[in-house]
Amino acid sequence: MQGAVELLAPAAHEKGLEIAWTTDPDQPFLLTGDAARVRQIMLNLIGNAVKYTDRGGVLVRIHCEERRGPNALLAVHVKDTGIGLAPDAMARLFGEFNQGDSETAMRRGGTGLGLAISRRLARAMGGDIAVESERGRGAVFTARLLLPVAVDRPENALRRPGKGSGAVLLAFDQLIERKALAVNLAALGFEVIESDDPLAGVEMEAAAWARPVRHVVCDAEADPAEAAAVLARAQEMAPGANVRGYLVVDPETRPNLEQFRQAGFTAYLVRPVRPLTLKARFAPDQATSLPDERSLPRTVPSEPREPQIIGQHVLLAEDNAVNALLATRMLEKCGCTVEHALDGEQAVAAVAASMLPGHQRFDLVLMDVHMPRLDGLAATAEIRRMAREKAALEDLPPMVALTANAFSEDRERCLAAGLDDYLSKPFQKSDLVALMERWRRQRSKDAAA
Repeated sequence: MQGAVELLAPAAHEKGLEIAWTTDPDQPFLLTGDAARVRQIMLNLIGNAVKYTDRGGVLVRIHCEERRGPNALLAVHVKDTGIGLAPDAMARLFGEFNQGDSETAMRRGGTGLGLAISRRLARAMGGDIAVESERGRGAVFTARLLLPVAVDRPENALRRPGKGSGAVLLAFDQLIERKALAVNLAALGFEVIESDDPLAGVEMEAAAWARPVRHVVCDAEADPAEAAAVLARAQEMAPGANVRGYLVVDPETRPNLEQFRQAGFTAYLVRPVRPLTLKARFAPDQATSLPDERSLPRTVPSEPREPQIIGQHVLLAEDNAVNALLATRMLEKCGCTVEHALDGEQAVAAVAASMLPGHQRFDLVLMDVHMPRLDGLAATAEIRRMAREKAALEDLPPMVALTANAFSEDRERCLAAGLDDYLSKPFQKSDLVALMERWRRQRSKDAAA
């Protein structure tokens, strides 16, 4: 879940959305299952929530809903504040190539196949996917997966570091992130205060002496003077106590931290905040010092480039904006240049242009199977027909099918349609590198022959 949320967080933040997640600390420690397919389901549900939400955000919750002998029924709830669904749209939502509101779907991209595949996968895991929604009031998608328990959570993991450690005041107005922090902190044993008036919240709790505020959490995008006033008041109301100030920071921006540091904020939490990070930061004497502004990364550090595929020119045919963004960044981190086609017609045109004198040829074509106007299979057939007419079949780059279908018959269908290889979505960087290196070696072998 952590990987899926963090992968899609940049797309959410680019739209001005909040994205956060919570987990039940009492769920089994280790489960057995097909990790790649569980990840595929999560990415599809969270990606759809981001795509169909324009204001507010997405909250994801994962917990053990039921124990069934040696198995656990794991529930993944994805709640958004997006456009929602009418009853008739929900009735046909999980059919292949259905997208609820077809007019909206055309504007936002995608074929509607992801939910059908995700439900098929969930049912293969002994579970299912359900949806609750109202038009204009967002949606909640719930995936249930029946997975064998390999290792139960050890007893020492159930200890709550927050018990007796004072209350936490969440003094910022991002409601979805605030809710997630409140749930995760409460699960760790902390008493949590959420108040639209942070100063009043500090004074109310201090006057009652039941929950003295010992932790103040503010957003790094807030007014430093207002945040400083809240922290100072909490310190005044708890004389002699060590009241800590924390900032929630966005790794893709560069907030001005110096004023917060001078005001006494000494620790930070990077959004989307990880539950395990909360446990580490809020345990006694575990707060991480606030970094110098220059040391805070603007983005997640990139992985080392793979030397064997640096410089390759790749055509990515993908109509889903989120999938295209993720794949493009992955390819660029590998040292490749990327040209993006929104549908099969654009893919055919791009390959045709690359075959003209003076144009750069593609080393690889990644072809999404299901696209509007002209799908990947039809586009592949058209590219091969065009190359055959020009007696240039040997000059074609390898064309690789991208599809969320995970079953063997789908692979055979793609290969029979003229595609050279198959990459199942969502793919990892290691899968992409292995594929590209395999075809690089094949080209070298053909050239030597």
